[in-house]
Amino acid sequence: MKLITKIYVSVGLILITFVSSTIIYFQQNRNVITTFNQTLQSAEIIKSTLNIYRAVINAQVGLRGYLLTSNENFLDSFYEGQADYLIEINLLKKRCKDNPNYLKTIKEIEIEFLNWNSNISEPIIEAKRNFNSSPESRIAYDKLYDSAYNKQTAKISIDKIKGKLKNIEKSEIGYKNQLVNELQNSLEFTDLLGLALTIFALIIGIITTIVLGKTITRRINSMKKVARNLAQENFEVNLTDNYHDELSGLEASMNVMAKKLQKSFMRLNKMNQELDQFAYVVSHDLKAPLRAINNLAEWIKEDIGEVEDPEIKQNLDLMRGRVHRMENLINGILEYARVGRKKLDKVTINVQDILLEIVDSLAIPSHIQVILPETNVLLTTEKILLQQVLANLIGNGIKYNDKPAGVVQVAIQEKAKEVEIAVSDNGPGIPQEFHSRIFGVFQTIEARDTKESTGIGLAIVKKIIEDKGGKIWLDSEVGVGTTFYFTWPVKSSTEVELLSNSYAI
Repeated sequence: MKLITKIYVSVGLILITFVSSTIIYFQQNRNVITTFNQTLQSAEIIKSTLNIYRAVINAQVGLRGYLLTSNENFLDSFYEGQADYLIEINLLKKRCKDNPNYLKTIKEIEIEFLNWNSNISEPIIEAKRNFNSSPESRIAYDKLYDSAYNKQTAKISIDKIKGKLKNIEKSEIGYKNQLVNELQNSLEFTDLLGLALTIFALIIGIITTIVLGKTITRRINSMKKVARNLAQENFEVNLTDNYHDELSGLEASMNVMAKKLQKSFMRLNKMNQELDQFAYVVSHDLKAPLRAINNLAEWIKEDIGEVEDPEIKQNLDLMRGRVHRMENLINGILEYARVGRKKLDKVTINVQDILLEIVDSLAIPSHIQVILPETNVLLTTEKILLQQVLANLIGNGIKYNDKPAGVVQVAIQEKAKEVEIAVSDNGPGIPQEFHSRIFGVFQTIEARDTKESTGIGLAIVKKIIEDKGGKIWLDSEVGVGTTFYFTWPVKSSTEVELLSNSYAI
């Protein structure tokens, strides 16, 4: 399975878990709302049954009070109970419209209450009002009273109504308690399910992060190890891949790169060996006749002894000078070719110490003053290379200075990852058109007969500096002087830089 597919699957599982949790919460919320509304409806039904019960009791008490005292004021409670009964019984029917059993019981209550009202309460109230009007009225009242109360007809009727109301109330209280329990269980289930899904999502996320993190880290570390080996010129490395995912292509590319680098490095080593052999042969074959010419000139000079002709002496000296120049030129070419090919040890050095060593090694004329910086700057680098660059630039400043009071000054400016070194002099200056040409091989401003020079020194300086990752430039004004600037890394090069440097020819 590809790496991106694993990530998609893991993220998909987490998203599905959260979506499922959200849907379940939404559904449970709807269930809670429905259950809550049903609970409220049940409470309203219970309330209506209690109100009807209270209304029936008020009507019954009002009737009894009137019959015992003949006080019409008790009938207010009777009629108020009847009115409340009618209101509440209609509300109860509306609230129980979806429950056929309740509607049947309510119908029975209406019939029973109507029977009690029509056959007991209203006739006996009317008889009570006519009680004193005639003996027949008293007989009729006593008969009704005996039937209603002595034979408990009224009580039986009212008890039936109360019993049916109690049945509805009891049933609805049980139903309400059931709804409350269901609501509580639903809330508990929702909480537990939500917690379980959240924990499940977290577990998936943690496992995915750990597994993918370790897998990717392990493989990246393997590639980093290969890169370090390549930087250290160890090309006998190979990455083994069993995953067949996106990183597999990168690992395969690194294996191909290692093989190509190995072939290139072997070819380069062969070329370097051939170049060294060629340089040795050229040096030996060219220097041998030069030494012969030089010896021949010396022998001729010894054989002719002291001659009066100055032209002969001048020609012999000129011949020997050309021989020495040719030898220096050959040495310069070989040195230029070897720049960057040799591995040198890096040491931490103080630039001030290097400058003092250079000044001590140079034959500085009395009319030239060399000014060195007072700041101590530490560099971790190849000492001999930096020493060669500084010696060349300072030496040129001394050699070509045409002022009676010559000055050569060195300045150092520290930066974040490099130092900028400036070597300035008050010499003749360099025309603008020569600013880029002077860094080429065999390039000189003055004729070689005027100032003995191979024309290769600044080319070597430029190659060393650029090989170290720095740059060199100059600022000059004819007749005023010249300042050469160059940058040099503060610390040792990175492994990649070391690798690239090892291929320089």
